[in-house]
Amino acid sequence: MRSMMWTSFLLGADVLLRPTEADVSSLGPQHQAAWDRELKNVPDKPLMVMFPVDPSNVPPTRNCTIVTFNLYPLSRGHVHITGPKIDDIPEFDPGALSDPEALDVKSHMWTYKKHREIVHRMGIIRDKIPGMHPTFPDGSKVVKNDTGKFECTAEDDKIIEDFIREHLDFTWHPISTCKMASHKELGVVDPALNVYGVQRLKIADMGIPSHNIDANLANTAMNSGEKAADIFIHELGLDKK
Repeated sequence: MRSMMWTSFLLGADVLLRPTEADVSSLGPQHQAAWDRELKNVPDKPLMVMFPVDPSNVPPTRNCTIVTFNLYPLSRGHVHITGPKIDDIPEFDPGALSDPEALDVKSHMWTYKKHREIVHRMGIIRDKIPGMHPTFPDGSKVVKNDTGKFECTAEDDKIIEDFIREHLDFTWHPISTCKMASHKELGVVDPALNVYGVQRLKIADMGIPSHNIDANLANTAMNSGEKAADIFIHELGLDKK
């Protein structure tokens, strides 16, 4: 079970989720506008991804956890220097669920309901792991109907939203802290990896992508390193020898 997450990547066990047009419409006009702008016309770009992972916070037994990720969040964080010394602690705010229209929260709420529907269609399902789901009051309509979907009241939705806000976590892959873009677009490095306003300093790590990517970062990091090496070789004149 400890290697389940990486095994799921290697075997292609992750599931890429895109809502139907009806699903998008049900999330409101702001979400519809964001979907049309960011994802609608890119069919291989998912709203969310889910895959099985090791439920390491419960005693060893026969179980698994389905985890979901928002691959293209609309919320934005920041990281800034606070002083001139190398050991000055930077100001860092990941900005989770901070988009002003709460569209990321709505995406997570839709995905919670969707992945719960999917899991409950599996023959192996027996019960949920305590503490890893919202707690609904007695008499809640969060039960499967004849179509296999879950019915939720406004009260149920509020419980799901609160649970997401309290339990959301990050997944080890920070990105885009020093994005490559023009200075006018708040970029930090130029196409040759030079840091704006600083001499003889380049950045060649996963801070330079302008947004998140639908993949584990390892391959992209290695490709970026190879491209950086080509830039260094060219600038040092080593490609002419």
